[in-house]
Amino acid sequence: MKAPTTFAVSRASSFDVFYRYEDVRYAPSLDEFDNPIGEGRVDILCREFRVTKQTAKGVWLDVHGAPKFVRLSANKRYACPTKEEAAASLIARKRAQVRIYEGRAMAARKALDLAEMLLATPDPAAD
Repeated sequence: MKAPTTFAVSRASSFDVFYRYEDVRYAPSLDEFDNPIGEGRVDILCREFRVTKQTAKGVWLDVHGAPKFVRLSANKRYACPTKEEAAASLIARKRAQVRIYEGRAMAARKALDLAEMLLATPDPAAD
């Protein structure tokens, strides 16, 4: 029977906490008539997740009371072992989000142009 693999304390202690940066949007304040004052704001928060277990391939994190596995060799990770990697991960996620939403906006503009052309072109069947 093979003995279970164990890691040295120094290896486990090097990953006590993983980090994830997230953007958070706050609504604007309201005046006495419930009208927004200003635009609101966006902030960046650094969340820390405690490592509950480390394996040969990754770590288990306590994410708001639920376990979550993060593979150490993955290119895209939920959380990272350093703040620098977590910041680079946020930048990559936000760049992808911008690409996705710009593509959606372009498709919406095309659909809008087609819809406006429908109104501008008379329907021959209506005569």
